[in-house]
Amino acid sequence: MQNMSEEKNIHSSNTSNLFDEIKNMQFRKDFRKEYRDLKDFYLDDEKKNKLKYKNRVSRFFYQAGYLLSSIFQKLTPLRKILVIIGLVLMFLSNSIKVDNQSYSNDNSLLGGLLIFFVLVLELKDKLLAVEELVAGRKIQKALMPEESPDIAGWDVFLFTSSANEVSGDLVDYLKITDSKTVITIADVAGKGLSAALLTTKLQATIRAFTDSSSSPSELTNKTNKIFNRDSPPSLFASMIYLEISTNSNQIKFTNAGHLPPLILNDTEIKELEKGDAALGIIANASYRNFDLQLNENEIFIAYSDGITEAISETGEFFGKEKLFGVLKGSSKLSALELGRKIINSVDQFRGQAKISDDLSMVILKKKYNADFFIRNTLRRYLGSKANNNAVDVTASIEIELLTGNQYRELQNLSEFDLKTSSWVKTPDEIRKLGGAIFCDRRYNNVFTYHNGADSYYAARGFRGMLKV
Repeated sequence: MQNMSEEKNIHSSNTSNLFDEIKNMQFRKDFRKEYRDLKDFYLDDEKKNKLKYKNRVSRFFYQAGYLLSSIFQKLTPLRKILVIIGLVLMFLSNSIKVDNQSYSNDNSLLGGLLIFFVLVLELKDKLLAVEELVAGRKIQKALMPEESPDIAGWDVFLFTSSANEVSGDLVDYLKITDSKTVITIADVAGKGLSAALLTTKLQATIRAFTDSSSSPSELTNKTNKIFNRDSPPSLFASMIYLEISTNSNQIKFTNAGHLPPLILNDTEIKELEKGDAALGIIANASYRNFDLQLNENEIFIAYSDGITEAISETGEFFGKEKLFGVLKGSSKLSALELGRKIINSVDQFRGQAKISDDLSMVILKKKYNADFFIRNTLRRYLGSKANNNAVDVTASIEIELLTGNQYRELQNLSEFDLKTSSWVKTPDEIRKLGGAIFCDRRYNNVFTYHNGADSYYAARGFRGMLKV
């Protein structure tokens, strides 16, 4: 599976050269980014709104005050005391007179060391937390597929990228049989470790119920009950769970509160119907099965809000309108090419702004060829064997049954029907008498047989010719 969220380089290498790092540093750009991240973390929405109405000078001082206050409030009681003592020692000095001589007692160095000690303690806490998150991310990556599945008859692109060390998005697939594969895209509400833990639980629940569920709706109903029972009341998850088969262009899926999938074709971008309740909200929620046929040059796209809610450096959202602009005219692209086009567009739009949310997508495109077209057409027309016969079916799909002579010419090109037999066109005079003809190849020879005309309803293949 395509994944841009590789492990972040948290710790500097022991062999890294400080001078090389300074040389490669873009000081102004990096400083602005670090300062922006600092404000995003320490300032809540209320303080940010107050700052909007201040003039430039007032905003600077108020912002500095808000930041210092927020940083101080997040310290432990002991560290608060150490900071206060350090500040007092730095800014207050004692002067003692002895025999008309003045002796100053400068404790600013000691005060500075106390504050530095607090900074070291804070850094230690951060590194410990980051190491645990990195370890958690490794486990998450190990539980998720390494690459997009290779499914016969389908062009598939799966992608997820986490905004932080651990992810609240899930993109997963499971091959049930040689012909049937299920794919999941889900987004757990919230961020950080709590969302990541619930994502892992959701993945395990889905995989546990997959074999015993006869339809996407049955699996989603079971998963919702477990998620509702075991998750905190304030947390929920959106999910699209879909099923595809190698010998069909049908997609069966459920949508539990996720963004509606898109269908892209040569002329339009269609947003599908909204889904049902998100997982975990209503214990006995009922989920519908959605069925759709993916025609040639149509692409199915399921995505997380990390795409449309990506934020630029100016605070603008990427939005659905820009997404549709990227998709327009892209129906001829492969799933991989379209996926990369979307990702690159979002990255360019975001620039140096902080990644605000996990980004995930599932893209499906049916591979069409002549064999699939014939098999799919026959399946539609031969749903009940009593409804059609070989002559009617070939006429309905605008091909002609081979005659006996044409069948023999075909056998000169290659060897066919070594273990099977095929209907061929029966001359009218034989059909009028109630006969039907079929052929096969045995012992390096072509043989012709006859049977009753009603045998055209039998489960035997036929050889046809398409004129172009």
